[in-house]
Amino acid sequence: MKYFYFDAASRSGIQAESAVEGDAEEITATWDTLPRVPGSFFGIYSSTGAVVQFRWNDLNSITIDLPFPSRGGSMAKQSSFEECNAVIANVCTGSDPEGIPGLDFVKW
Repeated sequence: MKYFYFDAASRSGIQAESAVEGDAEEITATWDTLPRVPGSFFGIYSSTGAVVQFRWNDLNSITIDLPFPSRGGSMAKQSSFEECNAVIANVCTGSDPEGIPGLDFVKW
């Protein structure tokens, strides 16, 4: 799988167009070290072809976002760090992120 991220604290990261290959261990380690500050985000190109993104809103709130450019919006929901950990673990084992419970369509 490939992943990308932006560290809002250091203003550095890997752009989605330049996503790098990583196994579950590397993906999880990168997520775990990303500062929990507003504006930081992390994304995974899943094995199903879907993209799942996680954006820090504040210390305790993260938006899970699955973009659908062809529909002009995203499936999204507010989440906790703990739930995002579980989603990332599931995506790394081949689960389809489109099956995340509680996602709602949000028009861009």
